[in-house]
Amino acid sequence: MHEEPSYDIQQLKKLLGVGRSTLRSWVEHGFIQPSVRASTCTSKKNLFSVCDLYRAVLFKELVQKASLHRKVAATIVWRLTDRDWRDEDYAMITLSDISLITLNICRVRRRVHTELNIIA
Repeated sequence: MHEEPSYDIQQLKKLLGVGRSTLRSWVEHGFIQPSVRASTCTSKKNLFSVCDLYRAVLFKELVQKASLHRKVAATIVWRLTDRDWRDEDYAMITLSDISLITLNICRVRRRVHTELNIIA
């Protein structure tokens, strides 16, 4: 049996292309959660799984490209991934799939705003 890879906050920051303070805020507010190990003190780092990385990328896309509020984006991410997904399941999802999901959410959001005459 092999150990699943884990990623620290520096690696996640590099993947997402966001600042350390932004990422720390997302973790502190529970928008992104480390499933391998949560930091309990200064000597223990948050460790993220591959699944966590996919959730983080989707969260960032929903917030930045779809302009969703962070709480709404986090809810969508967790609802989409609330079953016990394995890394192999996520391996089938590409970044272009995430972009397509985001694009569709953007279109739906614009349509709803247009139909309800909401100015975003």
